[in-house]
Amino acid sequence: DMSDLSKDVLGRIDMKEMNSWVEVEKGAAKKMVSAIDGKKYKGRRIRMNEADSVRR
Repeated sequence: DMSDLSKDVLGRIDMKEMNSWVEVEKGAAKKMVSAIDGKKYKGRRIRMNEADSVRR
C-alpha cells in the first residue's frame, strides 16, 4: 500500500486497458495522489491526478 490510507476511503474502482478510475473520499484524494503519482509499479511509472468531475 503506497498511500497508507485505510480501505474505508475507497469506493468504486473501474479498470480499463490503459487507465483506471478510483473513487476516493474527497478528504483522502490529495494524500493518495501525492503518495502514488510518479511511483513505479511493475516497471511502469504511475500517473495519478484528481478528476475534474464526479462520475455518476
